[in-house]
Amino acid sequence: MSTVVHLMYRRNPRHGRSTVFHVLLLLLKSLLLKRIDTRVMVWMFENKSYFRKSRSQNIPN
Repeated sequence: MSTVVHLMYRRNPRHGRSTVFHVLLLLLKSLLLKRIDTRVMVWMFENKSYFRKSRSQNIPN
């Protein structure tokens, strides 16, 4: 991602707009990463509970 941003930054001759664009991109990226992180955490938590249930069911009392 950083290389693409750098290429786009280099292509833009106007530094003012490019910096604003860069900041907006960073903010967007952070939001996406946060969303992905929360989804992964929820998925892992759900899987943990599922694995615990399956283990408890498999083990004979």
